[in-house]
Parts: sequence; C-alpha cells; structure tokens
Amino acid sequence: MNALPNTKLLTEGDRVVTSDGKELGVIKELKPDKFKVDVRWAPDYWLGTEVVDNAEQGIVQLFITKEGVGPAKIHGDGIDDSTLPSNQKPDTRSF
Repeated sequence: MNALPNTKLLTEGDRVVTSDGKELGVIKELKPDKFKVDVRWAPDYWLGTEVVDNAEQGIVQLFITKEGVGPAKIHGDGIDDSTLPSNQKPDTRSF
C-alpha cells in the first residue's frame, strides 16, 4: 500500500476506482487528509487518503474493494455522527 500522507497528488475531477475495478465517482472536494466522492444518483461521501493506493493520470486507485467502501466512509465532514441523537447531528444541508 502506498498510502498518501495528504491530497497533493489528488485533483478535483479525478475518477475514483476500487481495487476490484469498480468506479465509484469523481473527487468533488479535497481536504488535507480526506476527499469527497461525487457519486452519480447517490449521496456523496468522504474517504480518508489512507485508502488510496495510487493516483496518476486522473485516476485514484483505492486499495479497498467496493465492499470495503462502506466501513471506510467518514460521516459528515469528518464527524462520526452515527451515535448522536438526530437532534444533535450536524446540519450538512447545502444552501
């Protein structure tokens, strides 16, 4: 695994592909240690750069399979809100 320490090699618009060849979407937004995947016809989500195996020529290859994506998701903007009551979850709506 060649985990990237930050997002220097990633670019908005890069295609995101799992180790089993499934295309997830494209990078929509970058933070120093994570990136948001823009998924067609589904909610976008964040992944940490530690799941990136390689990034070149507009393709970000992950070392996880499609099945491994769910557990690797970072909820919200890096806040794991899965245990919070619904009235305490951060507002993630876009205006």
